[in-house]
Amino acid sequence: MIIDNFKVDPLKLMSGAPIRLENLGLTIYQPKLYEIALIGEEKFYEALQVFRITKSIILSSIKNTEDKEFFDGFEEYQIIKMFLDNEPDLQENMNLILNLIIKDISLLKFNPEFILLKLESGQQYIINNDSFLVIKDIISQIFVLQNSEPEFKPANKLAEDIANKLKKRREKLDSLNGKKDHTVLGDFISILMIGLGFLNIKEVLNLTIYQIFNLIKRFGLYNQHNTQVQALLQGAEDIELVDWLQKI
Repeated sequence: MIIDNFKVDPLKLMSGAPIRLENLGLTIYQPKLYEIALIGEEKFYEALQVFRITKSIILSSIKNTEDKEFFDGFEEYQIIKMFLDNEPDLQENMNLILNLIIKDISLLKFNPEFILLKLESGQQYIINNDSFLVIKDIISQIFVLQNSEPEFKPANKLAEDIANKLKKRREKLDSLNGKKDHTVLGDFISILMIGLGFLNIKEVLNLTIYQIFNLIKRFGLYNQHNTQVQALLQGAEDIELVDWLQKI
């Protein structure tokens, strides 16, 4: 069964509301900034990278035809499971993120064909390849990962070839985004508190990742619009006003 990309309702994203997967009977929660702060920004984003590994990225990184044909015969979850078996850190990272977005997990077991998930209430869920892809889509949206690239450490020659390709992409992004030890979320918090004026630290820390990225983008458009208006009032010409109310 082929799953189309799962699109989360924009209002749910902006409101930070839980996302109910009716077919699976499971609810995905959008964690607040203070919950992510308990983990640490660097560790949080490092853990998210396992959900950015895709079958297409792996296949495009394999040079050997036989290896490529071998991997092409598996579903995406099965391929990721192979890496989980060889990389304890990846499994730990997946555990961390799933525990962050699904409340009260008592057991996570990664089987060859599916993930067995059990809650403290006793409810059990089987996450197969199709539902795993849906959860990956949701994670990408709630944490605004659409433009990010995965990074992981290799366990063998094949994984090393894939990792090297991903590392080059990551290094290129790092050169554009600045130093790795720079706290993007910390900057966003201070920008919103000072720029908007009416938000205190407690209110900002109760925002979700999606909310803070959305507010930062809207705030940037608003500031750009106001700057352009001031320039026009001072006699500037050939300025096309930015529509700060545009869809983002």
